[in-house]
Amino acid sequence: MLAFPVYVNPLVLLLRGAAGCFVTKAIEKAGERDYILCEPVACDVTQGQRRRQTAEGGSMRLHRSGQGWRAVAVACVVLVVSGCVSLGAVRDFASTSSDAVQYSHLVSAYAGTPTRLKRYEPQSQWSELDRQATEREAQRERLLLRQKLIQEYMDALGQLAADDLASYDNQLDALGAAVKNAKFADQNEAAAFSAVSKLLVSAVTDRWRRGKVVSLIEQTEGPFQVVMGAMVSIVEKDFGSDVANERVALDKYYTTLQREGRDPAGLAALAEWREMREGQLRDREAAIGSYTTVLKTIAAGHHKLYESRHELSKPEIKAEIHTYTRRLKEASTAIARL
Repeated sequence: MLAFPVYVNPLVLLLRGAAGCFVTKAIEKAGERDYILCEPVACDVTQGQRRRQTAEGGSMRLHRSGQGWRAVAVACVVLVVSGCVSLGAVRDFASTSSDAVQYSHLVSAYAGTPTRLKRYEPQSQWSELDRQATEREAQRERLLLRQKLIQEYMDALGQLAADDLASYDNQLDALGAAVKNAKFADQNEAAAFSAVSKLLVSAVTDRWRRGKVVSLIEQTEGPFQVVMGAMVSIVEKDFGSDVANERVALDKYYTTLQREGRDPAGLAALAEWREMREGQLRDREAAIGSYTTVLKTIAAGHHKLYESRHELSKPEIKAEIHTYTRRLKEASTAIARL
């Protein structure tokens, strides 16, 4: 058994080793219960310590007491455990996801498409466009509800990963009521939405902490992917087709006016207005593409958490999670610039 001189603390040597020191040769077993360090430790030992060690014989004497070894073993366990519970990568991914999903102006732009189309369509079409606008308003509420659920869930996941209590948000009550009143076209999505919402309430009321992170990821993965899939489909297809339809109407409207116009000043003004409107459409189209990337990245990142839920502290898993976080930040920045 190793016995260190009184001025050498074995725990300090171990901690120094964890910070970058290294042992040139492992401790070897010299007998049934006797251990000896056969070669010197290449750590930051002062010259005074080396001289004292030399004066006392230059090596450590054999000792059969287990107290020193037990202290070293306890220190090793502490170091290992502290590393295993590091969930900073999960926290960062969840926090970034919560921020990235909150682009409600894209939802408002989608809901306002029928109203904008009245600029380009004849008055005979306005009653139909008004009817569509009413339907879009109901869709807007459901889309904002989806955004809010994703945001609240990611907030809770990030708080648990940081070993904080999931905070109570008064909007959780409103969220629960809205879930009951929302009329989802797909009943599978309605059930999935309700399942995630109930888990959020449980995380708050039951005061979940970091030890529940794996459980939360496991229980939400299925329904969460259903909600995310529905959101991706709406943004990628419906938002995108809206831009295409508005571009057709815009092009027809301004082309007709420019073809029939005779006043040079009026034609110049029309060209400027057309360029401005087309620029707005291009920006919205680019924002929709980046937001689709945000949603798909959140879904894929959460699935990665699920697949790696028992290995979240491994360096290689952390690196992969950080990749999703970086992708979210890039897409969010692209939207914010438009």
